[in-house]
Amino acid sequence: LGRAQAWMETMSAKYYWHVPVDADIYPNEFKHKLVGILFDSQVTSWTWFGHEHWKVHGIQLIPITPVIYTLFSPNFVQSAYKVYDRVCEKDPNCAKSGFNVFAIAEQAFVDR
Repeated sequence: LGRAQAWMETMSAKYYWHVPVDADIYPNEFKHKLVGILFDSQVTSWTWFGHEHWKVHGIQLIPITPVIYTLFSPNFVQSAYKVYDRVCEKDPNCAKSGFNVFAIAEQAFVDR
């Protein structure tokens, strides 16, 4: 039962939170690969604590547990990491707040 629940949660997150390129589930105006907050009638690319892209991306990685390797495929990480690393590097608050640790963890998915 636990494996089935983990699988369903992972597949749902990949579809609703890590938006596939060919997904037709959100309005055309939503051009982001990651969802920050999903309401019953609204989708956003920000979080409760900020609008910075690195916050949206970093929060998706919490908590870092072994199941995260199932949630974040190497292909997803390779494309998303480039954006995350670029925006985090440009904003000194990313490192000050500790969110750069998530960029390092994500790079480890690819480099293992």
